[in-house]
Amino acid sequence: MKDKIYAVTMLIVIAIFLIGCSKEPPKCGDESTIKLVREMIIDRIDKDKNFSEEFKKTIRIENPLATAFDEKIKKYSCKAEWVQGEGVSAIKIPMLYESQLNDKGKHVVSFDYDYGSLLRNFNHAYPPEDMESLKKKEKQIAKIYFSDPQQRLLMPEKRYMNKEDDPVEQAKDVINALLEGSKTGLVNTFPVGVVLLDVKIDDAGIAYVNFTNSLTKLHSGGASAEMATINSLTISLTENIPEIKKVKILVEGKDLASIKGNISTREAFSPDRENNRK
Repeated sequence: MKDKIYAVTMLIVIAIFLIGCSKEPPKCGDESTIKLVREMIIDRIDKDKNFSEEFKKTIRIENPLATAFDEKIKKYSCKAEWVQGEGVSAIKIPMLYESQLNDKGKHVVSFDYDYGSLLRNFNHAYPPEDMESLKKKEKQIAKIYFSDPQQRLLMPEKRYMNKEDDPVEQAKDVINALLEGSKTGLVNTFPVGVVLLDVKIDDAGIAYVNFTNSLTKLHSGGASAEMATINSLTISLTENIPEIKKVKILVEGKDLASIKGNISTREAFSPDRENNRK
């Protein structure tokens, strides 16, 4: 009898253990996950005096999607967009995060790359203290270049954006539109999650475009893909901003030998207009 009771007890313990081990964390788009992501952003923004309370209230997390699931440690790798604003004035910043349960079974969310860079990029792109003036700014049509479906040529996609007096700010708007991706089914030339840090333009008309290491970390590589990234960035900037004649790519403020080892990026690039279709 004791043996039977012991056996039944062990089966119950094993069943409870297996149930506990098989428990998965909330998915990327679950309400609890999105809530935690948003809370992390709000918490970080509270440390930045430049953001208003009104700005923080309007933060949205959209288009969440799981990119991977680690069965061993029960962790979702996710991507989504941090969105601020509406319509043509909306700013969308790609972001990466992870959802999992800690050792105590508590749901935790973490960003798997430089979150500070993400925040700085958003602050540059859409200064919150000047939201009213942004609404009143004159609009212009810009041409943002993506790859055609066969990935042989670059094709323009028209975007409405604010007309900036400062070419640096205009360059940031163009780059953010490029990072946001195509709206018409063209092939994106930058992977989701790449974050812009800043842009500088010297007297010779060279634009120094500074990304976080997300560029080299997330890029798929290959000579064609790297060239498409370089050309789409160069043509989009030089065609929309007369002050820019060439484009130099930096990562974390430093010269970049190449994005993934196929095309040298040590020198500034001039627009290659033979490989685009207007």
